[in-house]
Amino acid sequence: MCTDGEYPAIFRQIWRTARKKHTCCECGSEIYVGEKYQHSSGLWPTVNGWAQYKTCEICANLREKAQSATGENISFGCLYEFVGYEFEG
Repeated sequence: MCTDGEYPAIFRQIWRTARKKHTCCECGSEIYVGEKYQHSSGLWPTVNGWAQYKTCEICANLREKAQSATGENISFGCLYEFVGYEFEG
């Protein structure tokens, strides 16, 4: 489930500027060299190890809005399932 409320045991989230091309874990769009993106990494008990996620600026801002509005913890990769594609505009 995309809002299981699970938090990682260890977590770090920072903004970076891409030095190479990446793919957004939410919308699947490319993050091009020079664009800002959110890099999240942590140790999730159910993943049984470390995981990292790269999120484009648009999706990162959308996640922040949705989590603030609902109080839910949205799992990485589930943003559009949670908010619905019409929320993006």
